[in-house]
Amino acid sequence: MRGSIEMSVYEFTLRLGREVTDDEADALYAVISDAGVSTGPGVTEIEFAREAPGWAEAIGSAIRDIETVPGLMVTGAGQDDLVSMLDIAHRTRRSREAVRLWASGKRGPGGFPEPAWQSPGGERYWSWTRVARWVRDNLNLAVDPAPEEIRQADEIIKARQVLADARRILREDEGMRRHFGPLLDKATC
Repeated sequence: MRGSIEMSVYEFTLRLGREVTDDEADALYAVISDAGVSTGPGVTEIEFAREAPGWAEAIGSAIRDIETVPGLMVTGAGQDDLVSMLDIAHRTRRSREAVRLWASGKRGPGGFPEPAWQSPGGERYWSWTRVARWVRDNLNLAVDPAPEEIRQADEIIKARQVLADARRILREDEGMRRHFGPLLDKATC
């Protein structure tokens, strides 16, 4: 009998290099149920909370889901850096009150990072990278400031776009194809 695969929830953002149409947004929601789509001038961000056995599976399956919608291509990956007190509690698996006490200096060793931004309504937001470092260094809790897998996924996604652009240039320009085509062929071996 096979053992069950342990699943976790991975939070990340995938970017598209353009706004999606209403029809494309509807098509996205038809294939993803664990994400929210935000679109604006020149960009669309899709924020996932995907259950998977690991980062690679979570990000890879999300990209495949998005790209089932004709005309959509993921151009970047990331993780939201600004976090609220509730986000910090969730990511550290501690209570909101514990985080409030760290931030106020009433618990822990002190030196909790200052908020990176405060909303007009007064809600404070911190840099997750700075908070995670503080939590790891001062409380000896295992938290990941920015998973390496997200950075690696982003690099691969960007390389895919650069390669597609290079191939387009080579198709359109005989001189470039003649002089630079062999370089591209050599680099992709």
